[in-house]
Amino acid sequence: MEHASFSPSSLYRVIACPASWSVVNTIQAQKGPAPPSPYAEHGTLLHAVVVEKAKGDILPYNRLDVEDRNYIDDAMDFISVLQGQMGDGWQEVHDVRVKLDGYSNMLENVWGTLDYALWDDSTLHIVDWKFGKGVQVYAHRNPQLLTYAAGMMVDLPDSVEKVLCHIVQPPLNHFDVYETTRQGILNFLFSTLLPTIQAAQKKNPRFHAGEKQCRFCPAGVQCPERHKMAITQAQEVFKKVQVLEVVSPEDLSAFLSKCGELTNYIKQLKKYALDQAIQGEPLPGWKVVSGRSTRKWKDERQAAEFLSDFIDDCLVTKVITPAQAEKKYRQFRKDKGFQALVEKTQGKPVLAPESDKREEYLTDVFRSVDLQT
Repeated sequence: MEHASFSPSSLYRVIACPASWSVVNTIQAQKGPAPPSPYAEHGTLLHAVVVEKAKGDILPYNRLDVEDRNYIDDAMDFISVLQGQMGDGWQEVHDVRVKLDGYSNMLENVWGTLDYALWDDSTLHIVDWKFGKGVQVYAHRNPQLLTYAAGMMVDLPDSVEKVLCHIVQPPLNHFDVYETTRQGILNFLFSTLLPTIQAAQKKNPRFHAGEKQCRFCPAGVQCPERHKMAITQAQEVFKKVQVLEVVSPEDLSAFLSKCGELTNYIKQLKKYALDQAIQGEPLPGWKVVSGRSTRKWKDERQAAEFLSDFIDDCLVTKVITPAQAEKKYRQFRKDKGFQALVEKTQGKPVLAPESDKREEYLTDVFRSVDLQT
C-alpha cells in the first residue's frame, strides 16, 4: 500500500517536532514500518464497514458484534443529521483521497484518505471517524481535519465559505466540531503547514520532544532527542525527591510534569526491549518468560454441573451495567425511561494538567472522598 510522505494523521507530530519526520523515515527504511496494532486493525475494519453500509452492502455490518454495529449506526446517524441540515443540491463523498498539490509543489507529497465530506453551495463538512477507546480526539484546530478541508476546497466553488470539521468517536460517545472559514483553512495551510514541510526537509531539522508528539511517534525510544529529554527529566525528578518534604507547590507541579512523560518513556523502553528480545536479539542479564497466568474453566457448563453437587451458590447473577445495556440495545441512549433509572456517580479525583478539557473537581467534594482506596 502506498504511503504519503506527509500523512495528515501524523501532521500534529511533525508540526510540533519537524525532525521527527526524517527520524521516522530513516528507521522505517532500515526496519520497515511497524505492524499495525490490533486496535488499529479493528478501527480500519470499522472504517471500511461504514463505507460499505453507505453503499448499501450490509453483509460486512451484519458480521460485526452488537457493540460494533452500534458504533457504525452512530456514524450513519451522524451523517443523516448533517444531510438534514444541508441546502438543495448537496453532495457527499466517502473514503476519498485528497491531495494538496493544487496549492504548491512543496505540498505535493501531502495527501491522505478523508473518511467523509458533505457540501452544498455555502458549507463544507469534513468528518473523521475515530473508533478507538483509549484517547479522546478533539476537532479544535486539528491539523488532520484542516488538511483534508484544504484538499477538498481545491475543487469546490468560492461560494463555499463556511467549514465545519468534525470528530466522531462513537466508543466514547464523543462528537466534536470546529468551525472555521475558507480563509481560516488557507491561513493554516500557508502559515503553519507549508513552513512545517519546509522545516522538516531541512538538512538539520529542529527537534522538539514533548509528551503529545512523542506519545505515538514511531521512532519511540530510538529517537536521540527523546532519550536526552528522558535523562534530563530523570535528573530533575530525583533532585526534587531529595527535598520533597520542603518542596514548594511550584516545584511539586514541575515534578509531576516530569514524572508523567518519564513514566511514558520507561514504558516504551520496556516494550522496545521485550520486542527486541522476542525477535532473538540478546539482552545481557535478561530473558523472556511467561507472565502471570490465570485459570479458567475449559467448559463453564460442565463446571457448573460438577460444582452444583458440592456448592449451592456456584452461579452468580448480576444485572448488567448501563453501559453494557446501551451496547446491547442502542435506543436506550435516547430513552427517557431508561435514563431515569441511571445515575452517574462522581469519579475519584485524579491530577491532570490545566489543559485537560474535563471540568475541575469542586473543592468540597474531597471531604467525602476516601483517598486511601
